[in-house]
Amino acid sequence: MTVAPTVLGYLTNNAVPFTVVNHRHSTDSLDTAVAAAVPSRKIAKAIVLKDEEGFVVAVVPGLYRIRLGDIRDAVGRPHLHMVAEHELAPLFADCETGAVPAVTTAYGFHTIWDESLLHEDAIYFEGGDHVSLVRVGKADVPKLMGSATAADLIRWDLPY
Repeated sequence: MTVAPTVLGYLTNNAVPFTVVNHRHSTDSLDTAVAAAVPSRKIAKAIVLKDEEGFVVAVVPGLYRIRLGDIRDAVGRPHLHMVAEHELAPLFADCETGAVPAVTTAYGFHTIWDESLLHEDAIYFEGGDHVSLVRVGKADVPKLMGSATAADLIRWDLPY
């Protein structure tokens, strides 16, 4: 597998130019950055959250942790919590477990993304497996994120 069919369809339908970068199997965003020789700040990682209303996805640079309280405030949902990895499989059926693409609007999820991703010349994100990344240039990031909400979600002083 390289790019999941849902992701590929979304990129094609929204005319988002992209390339695929292959790498050795990786286990998390920092490992992926090393495996693909990409700075971790350019990796857009998706973090799936839920509450009694449903799911929300936060997309942040791979180098940083989320501020859960800030995401809760940004979307007005005080009870959001992280989804366990085993709960992801049915949500992203055409992806390997844990390889959540940053384009979760393609899967129908409310998505909020960190605007610092616009500071990079390109961003990279899981395409649906643990051995490839999708690369999108800076000019196409807003088109990639579509109806997702941009916000300030990370603390620059709190990398991993």
